Amino acid sequence: MKLQIASDLHHEIASDAPLCGNPLPLARGAEALVLAGDIHAGMGAVGLYRDYAAPVIYVHGDNEQTLATCAQLVAQLRKEAKGTSVHFLENGERIIDRVRFLGAYLRTARPFSLEKHDRSQIPQSRETRRFAIPRSWPRHS
Repeated sequence: MKLQIASDLHHEIASDAPLCGNPLPLARGAEALVLAGDIHAGMGAVGLYRDYAAPVIYVHGDNEQTLATCAQLVAQLRKEAKGTSVHFLENGERIIDRVRFLGAYLRTARPFSLEKHDRSQIPQSRETRRFAIPRSWPRHS
């Protein structure tokens, strides 16, 4: 299966710009689109990709969280995605044409201060390329 993979599109920032207010065009030959976090605030990604030309595998990121809790966001995204092209995954799986997709929102529970620590001290791997410092956590000087 040929996949098109995108993350950090932030459609909400410039929703009137040509590529920001519209779904990402499907790449030639792609059989599915994987959206890996920070696509659009709240329910925006599901609304934008609901009638997409290919199946959309969607895992939310930290920027989608406009609701009070992550649990509320997950419940609402699951509800909104039903019956659309979007397959929302949170601790779940979806099988499309014998290909198994696993999806989960992962986030560090440890606050980092990039001003106080060298970036090399932040654990990273191929699967987790960045960590966000939530606005609710205090910054250390």
